[in-house]
Amino acid sequence: MLQSVEIDLGTVIDLYDSLGEFLESARSNFELYEEEGNKLANIQTYADEEKRKRTRRHSAEDTVFSGSSKMRADVYEIFDRLTSELVRRKEACTSMHSK
Repeated sequence: MLQSVEIDLGTVIDLYDSLGEFLESARSNFELYEEEGNKLANIQTYADEEKRKRTRRHSAEDTVFSGSSKMRADVYEIFDRLTSELVRRKEACTSMHSK
């Protein structure tokens, strides 16, 4: 629908708003989706939690996540990038629509 040549910019802006709300809702429900995914996959722990821990030197700035924390950080990064791109595109459409 968004790729239609004849779509009204007001409709595009409304669709971007709706998608933004969906992304925000999905991000805030991460624990629910994670729990359901683990049930479907029939797993109790993440693979990196079962591996032998390698000893490496890390600087004070390095943050090392594992298991659920790593998954959450990775998923949140994806949501945040999608949201920022969505906002950028919505602002461009809003700018063109107001002219």
